[in-house]
Amino acid sequence: MYPTKTQLEAIFDKYNKLCFGGALVRPPIHLNRRKRSMGLTVVRTDTRTGRKSIHIEISVLNDLPESEYIDTMVHEMIHYYIFSNNLKDDATHGSIFRNIMARINSECGVKVTLNYKASDEELLQPGPNWRHFCIAKLRSGESAISVVGPSKLFDFWHGLKTCFPEIMELRWYVSRLRLLDVYPLARTPKLYKITPDRLEALLANAQELENDGKVIRLKQSLKSNE
Repeated sequence: MYPTKTQLEAIFDKYNKLCFGGALVRPPIHLNRRKRSMGLTVVRTDTRTGRKSIHIEISVLNDLPESEYIDTMVHEMIHYYIFSNNLKDDATHGSIFRNIMARINSECGVKVTLNYKASDEELLQPGPNWRHFCIAKLRSGESAISVVGPSKLFDFWHGLKTCFPEIMELRWYVSRLRLLDVYPLARTPKLYKITPDRLEALLANAQELENDGKVIRLKQSLKSNE
């Protein structure tokens, strides 16, 4: 599902009653399309009055089961509970957070985790955007990947080999697979090791690119001489 603001507010209200006895006043809930974090509790302090304002942000980038959005919301509600009651935890996910999480997981039929981690099944689904990436075969026998934005393609096409002499072969591809979101978008030349199983999954769902010096495009199949 791609939840709406109304659906997320309903989730908050339901689990406020179930997990917190209705003690929380629902804060503003904002939707975003953040890739690296599904949920965020934002606390701001007015420098003039010293008053604090709190809101919850939920990423609706991915089509996920409702249970994932429930667990994310309850995770942020724990942060909100701690902030609202001026509790001093010993870390972002410290002993107070973990104790509340353990109670909720035991009593409320949800499975709150410290960090959202997409399942292998989700990572192998197509996302909304096409992503450009290269696969480098290294002299060590390992493979590495770099995910690159369109504006950097020409710079990186030859620049990566210059920066990394251990590269033996470099091929470029485009794909919508969500697995590509696991790797940071490179703004400077960087390579990240990739396991053989992930490499196989990526290449099975990718189209190779070619560069004629002026245009980067999908690689054309070689025509037979018949």
